[in-house]
Amino acid sequence: MIRFHSLTRPEYCYETADEVNYRDGNVIDSRLHEYWAGNDGIVKHAHSYAIPTENWIDFFASLADYLHTHKEDIKEIATYFPLPLCHKKIDFFLTLKYDADKRRYYNASELKVSSSPSKANDRRWELVPEWANGSSESCLRFLVTYDKALYRFAYYLQIRDRAYELNNYSDPMPGHAIGYADEDCNAFYNLKSAFESVSLLVNGYREEDRANRMFESLRYNWIDRQGVKQTEAA
Repeated sequence: MIRFHSLTRPEYCYETADEVNYRDGNVIDSRLHEYWAGNDGIVKHAHSYAIPTENWIDFFASLADYLHTHKEDIKEIATYFPLPLCHKKIDFFLTLKYDADKRRYYNASELKVSSSPSKANDRRWELVPEWANGSSESCLRFLVTYDKALYRFAYYLQIRDRAYELNNYSDPMPGHAIGYADEDCNAFYNLKSAFESVSLLVNGYREEDRANRMFESLRYNWIDRQGVKQTEAA
């Protein structure tokens, strides 16, 4: 568990926790909590509860600020952050569209589409729904089937960027796909900046950890064996 102060809500603190803490309404993640500390540092003076999305700009900004001086805690935060989506999966659902004249089925694992009637009784295949129109919002709906704002926003940004690339940076996904009205563009970009500040730190940790594991594998499978060969040759 880690605890840290809010940057803009002086009497509140945030914490991570293993136990699920439910709260009515939209929350960032059931394992990410906030609590009231008053003017007593990070001492908890009330029960913690899942952070509502109305506070998520402050949460991600506060978390980024904390992680810059507590890099040893990035490992724990990395367990909460979604891994990047596969581009092939995004591309598939950005092109999947409902056809009123033909019943079609899709396989989310194999990323295939079929109009064969035999697929109707195959549990690996799902009927293409009427709302599937190849849009970014449609893609997000396919890929996020659970209500976790942390995952929704992470995937929202990935789908949005990929859709821009495929459509020459036109037809962006509107903010209301994640609960923002069009007039809230400043709030959206503040959230994007705060979220990506954390995301870049997490990705940096993951890349460094991957590099360390790859080198350890190289050491075990090649470097150390070279030393054995030299010893045997001597």
